[in-house]
Amino acid sequence: MCRKDVLSGLFFMLTLWAYARYARRRSKVEGRGSKVEGRGPALRFRLSTLDYALSLFCFALGLLSKTMLVTVPFVLLPLHRLELSSLNSQRSTLKRLLLGKIPFLLLSAVACAATLQAQESSIPSVQSLSVWSRFGNALVSYVVYLRQMFYPSGLAACRT
Repeated sequence: MCRKDVLSGLFFMLTLWAYARYARRRSKVEGRGSKVEGRGPALRFRLSTLDYALSLFCFALGLLSKTMLVTVPFVLLPLHRLELSSLNSQRSTLKRLLLGKIPFLLLSAVACAATLQAQESSIPSVQSLSVWSRFGNALVSYVVYLRQMFYPSGLAACRT
């Protein structure tokens, strides 16, 4: 594995961890969880806000290491829903769930735009290729994928 894969995997897991903590604390702030002695709702609200900010920060670092993490907002939707259902709460609406993902979606959109801008000059335009070239490429790709499915060799993404 390349370092960028390991680094993006680390930040992906840290994002999930921080967001799960946020969802758990947020549900306690809204009165759905059990009362914790010595901690008031205001403190839990501040801690949940810090967890949310931490999850956004880890997500941004993950995007900087590898843009493959642009799908994280869509991974967080079921995670948040599972967290709330495990707390026996059905008061969360789809609108509230989507509003919480807007900063994640904005970061994903910025990362997609930056990636497309950076690769625009390095990838040739599809219109410059003939139909036969594109058809030949598709045919070769299918043959290579079938061969790799039955004889998986040389599949390492990064070679040293």
